[in-house]
Amino acid sequence: KLNWTLTYRYYEDDRITNQNEPLKNYYLGRIRYDGYSKQNWIRWNTVYEIGAGQRERSEFAFVQVQDGQGDYQWIDNGDGIPTEDEFFISPFPDQNNFIRIPVPTGEFVPVQSTRLNQVIGLTPGSVWRGKKGIKGFLARFSDQATLQLDKELFSDPIVTVGDILNPFSAGVNDTLLVSLNVLARNTLFFNRSNPKFQM
Repeated sequence: KLNWTLTYRYYEDDRITNQNEPLKNYYLGRIRYDGYSKQNWIRWNTVYEIGAGQRERSEFAFVQVQDGQGDYQWIDNGDGIPTEDEFFISPFPDQNNFIRIPVPTGEFVPVQSTRLNQVIGLTPGSVWRGKKGIKGFLARFSDQATLQLDKELFSDPIVTVGDILNPFSAGVNDTLLVSLNVLARNTLFFNRSNPKFQM
């Protein structure tokens, strides 16, 4: 079963007086495909999304706490003024005496996002239930594998369409990367839904 949606929005703010301000075109596209094999022993679900929008730019403030209670250490460059590039995670926890707090700026920047979610489930029991021997033993197992990729990039002329469409693209300059989250999970079941014994 294949489903898809595409949403487009044009946003113009009358308060913006700069004529060189780029157009505010926003979109969100989503494709979802659910499938299964003839005897339902393989099931899969794929969701792919791309979008363009805005994200609030945040800065970080470092706040001093008791020694050993923080995550960061300040190593001064000699001027006595703490700047963001002078805070480091120390290998010695007792020296960490600063925490990092995100501070909203009120400034919004355009971003491009890509999301891929893939789930595959294997249930040999739907084909081999009641069989004897190795097939009967394998019929007791089932498996579910999940892969999720979320990538968000700052909109920039050097970001290509391929960088936006391909969630696996690795050639993006890290200064353009807002966030990248990858989750891979596999769950193996034995005797699933058996009231006497299951793992």
